[in-house]
Amino acid sequence: MRVRLAVILAVILTSGLLAVLLSGGKPPPTGCPALTAAPPDSAGLAADTLALMDTLIAHAIRAQAMPGCRVLVARNGRIAWDKAYGYLTYDSLVPVTRHTYYDLASLTKVLATTPAVMHLYEQGRIRLGDPLSNYLLYLFNTDKAAITIRQTLAHQADLYPYLPFWQYALEAGMLTTDSSHLIWQQPALRDSVLHWAATSPLFSAVVDSVNHAQYMYSDLGFLFLQDLIERQTGQPLDSLVERLFYRPLGIGLRYNAWRTIAPDSIAPTFDRELRNQKLQGVVHDQNTALLGGVGGQAGLFGRARDVAVMLQMMLQKGCYDNKRYFSEKTVNTFLQRPYRHNRRALGWDRPGPEPNGPVSRLASDSTFGHSAFTGCSIWADPQEKLIFVFLANRIYPDDRHNKLADMNIRTRIQDLVYRALINRKTPIEK
Repeated sequence: MRVRLAVILAVILTSGLLAVLLSGGKPPPTGCPALTAAPPDSAGLAADTLALMDTLIAHAIRAQAMPGCRVLVARNGRIAWDKAYGYLTYDSLVPVTRHTYYDLASLTKVLATTPAVMHLYEQGRIRLGDPLSNYLLYLFNTDKAAITIRQTLAHQADLYPYLPFWQYALEAGMLTTDSSHLIWQQPALRDSVLHWAATSPLFSAVVDSVNHAQYMYSDLGFLFLQDLIERQTGQPLDSLVERLFYRPLGIGLRYNAWRTIAPDSIAPTFDRELRNQKLQGVVHDQNTALLGGVGGQAGLFGRARDVAVMLQMMLQKGCYDNKRYFSEKTVNTFLQRPYRHNRRALGWDRPGPEPNGPVSRLASDSTFGHSAFTGCSIWADPQEKLIFVFLANRIYPDDRHNKLADMNIRTRIQDLVYRALINRKTPIEK
């Protein structure tokens, strides 16, 4: 018996099985370093081509497409371009720096909600093919009873793109809109928002031209996903992602940045619909404001490097700085497109056939990322081992125009990044 035990122990020690057992069944991380700063050429990028974005960004600022922005480019794990442009506002009083926080708006979907769902999936606490109503019983007797977690993540759930629940709350006399109320934290408001989302009509029932099985981007599904996450874990979404990801990764992503970050370090936005004032560290999305600033669809604030670390962890198949956060299988599952005629992966956006899409036409088909109403856009290209982070507050001082999109600033900058690639792996013409 002792001989057998000795043999088994020797096999475990020499085969690497011990490391697997100690890591909860996940293979030990290999080859997943932290991001480091390096000159562009050592990262496989041409500095003179990257520098062309300076002129393009200056033009965008003069045209008042945005008062300033942050651009970070990394390749092969090396941050090769990390610049701050312009100011927080058009009065040019406070410059943008590498430490400036931005309202990340819908980037919250892939930097908070999707990783939390991935965590539950990897733990076996949910299945992607399960209906949401298995976990959210208030959906059971609604027209949303059969909508699955997979459909919700991929925006294939026939949900309304957006509904102004803040208007519903105003009409019901549930909000006080004096200058002291920038977010609302009453449990009754949260319950009402979920009720309004649950009882809202399916999009195809209202718009005849819409097929119930087609792709339709929606905020509503991520409200449900947030509720699912919080019920399954017993923790608020902001506390959960801070504990599981942000703190271990050493990054500063956070909700309600006004509580901990000085105003001069936060790019402002402006809300002309509900609060009618400048917002600095307070979420712009009005529906998220009803949830105390913590939403599954919006609410997160962060700096360029914070976002880059999350993207690099996904590029490295769930591993960063020699610590594993997800198995490679989980990352692959969430980055695959699950439906035909829908460019979306699970949570993440992907390149599509549209001529004026949110990502450079030079990006490889495996690229994943997301964009946001506030002007932010983030993309990672596994084929080129490339990260592109663009953060801006284009909705200050007016959230009614979108010159940033009209001028194609983000995709034109990203085009320059691809043209700067040395020894690129995908053809330059697409």
